[in-house]
Amino acid sequence: MLKKSDAAGYCGMAAKAFEGLCPVTAVEMPNGVRLWDARDLDAWLDGLKAGDADSDDAILDKLG
Repeated sequence: MLKKSDAAGYCGMAAKAFEGLCPVTAVEMPNGVRLWDARDLDAWLDGLKAGDADSDDAILDKLG
């Protein structure tokens, strides 16, 4: 399980952009801390390689 900054680095992006670009949902731990599962991140990244990723327009829409 990774903190936001670690999860962003794992995906090769800045923490500031991570939540806007990454569709993987964080797991809220009993103490309220939000953590990302590396296996979920891997699945998303594998989908990017396979061409299952959102289009550029879809990503821009998510950012507002």
